[in-house]
Amino acid sequence: MNFLVIGLGIQGNKRLKTLNKYFYKTVDPFNKKSNFKTIKEAISSSKIVFDSAIICTPDNTKYQLILECLKFNMNILVEKPLFFLDQKKFKKIETIANRKKLLIYTAYNHRFEKLIIKSKEIIESKILGKLYFCNLFYGNGTAKLVKKSEWKDSKNGVIFDLGSHLLDLIDYFFNIKPKKINKKISFSFENNAPDYAFLNYNYKEMNINLEMTYCMWENSFKFELIGEKGSLQMYNFCKWGRSELIIQKRIFPAGKPIKRKFITLEKDKTWNVELKYFINQIKQKKLTNLSKDYWIYNQLNKINHEKK
Repeated sequence: MNFLVIGLGIQGNKRLKTLNKYFYKTVDPFNKKSNFKTIKEAISSSKIVFDSAIICTPDNTKYQLILECLKFNMNILVEKPLFFLDQKKFKKIETIANRKKLLIYTAYNHRFEKLIIKSKEIIESKILGKLYFCNLFYGNGTAKLVKKSEWKDSKNGVIFDLGSHLLDLIDYFFNIKPKKINKKISFSFENNAPDYAFLNYNYKEMNINLEMTYCMWENSFKFELIGEKGSLQMYNFCKWGRSELIIQKRIFPAGKPIKRKFITLEKDKTWNVELKYFINQIKQKKLTNLSKDYWIYNQLNKINHEKK
């Protein structure tokens, strides 16, 4: 499979590291190290047929780039989030992709963390019983870096950036897409756009809290799920070092719980695993389905326009 990597920023260079077993070329009008400045130039100047494109560009450029890649019959892996102003754009590229039997896949690499996958297995096993409440926290210390980026420090800020990851994980864990998510509070401590937000919603009597910030000076991820028969706690992603998952079995009526712990110290392999998943989806001729992307955009867009 031959790849065209579009955009050589932080994410684009991360993607290049996963392609050492594949043929690839790069496109970036602003980076002198790129092979080409435009997709059209890459197609016309190369004798190679590019099967797939990896789009790692700002959100406002993605729609036109996707249309152009579809024009040249390329499958597409696009960095999250996939946000357009109206549902018609989602439907248009979805229709074109399926008519041409091409795949558009939005990358959410945290789904491929070992302990995230293990957490999903625990949830699906039902050993926690009826689920009472879920807390998800995602924080990093990038407030000053975001402030330097005009497109990142925009209207939505952390709500679209880290919030999209948290909604994707909720969909992954519980296979739910609630119609109403509430913004309890948001702040702009160091940025023009929100750099802290707290969201909440209820699903079948389970309370779900989502907290995110750019003002956590040590990168942190926490996932806590409390149920009738036990609990689950996960701490950190492998990209930051030690990642830990603790399963607790409740002892009635109020005894010390039985604990089981899983720890991973491996380097971050999620980018490589996600690439393999993308390629397998193509081989299996999976259809493009952007309903999750539209749901995430629609909910976060509503939240972003609520008052603090």
